[in-house]
Amino acid sequence: MEKFIQGFNNQYIIYDSGEVYSLKSNKFLKQILSPQGYLYVNLSNNGSFKHMFIHQLVAKYFLEPIQGKTVDLVSWLGNRSE
Repeated sequence: MEKFIQGFNNQYIIYDSGEVYSLKSNKFLKQILSPQGYLYVNLSNNGSFKHMFIHQLVAKYFLEPIQGKTVDLVSWLGNRSE
């Protein structure tokens, strides 16, 4: 399953597997490991870049909200590389 990442003029697609595809360059973006151990990609919008963490994108676009519940995304997804 895939969805457009909002706020970037439909230039990027996030897949439920965590891969991010650029329609501008026609390739999957390289995921970068942050010093804290989380994967992220750099997305561009009109010349400015923004770091977007993979686990946050997957949660935002593919997890359904549960009324009255909060989720610790980092612990739940186990997406940190150690």
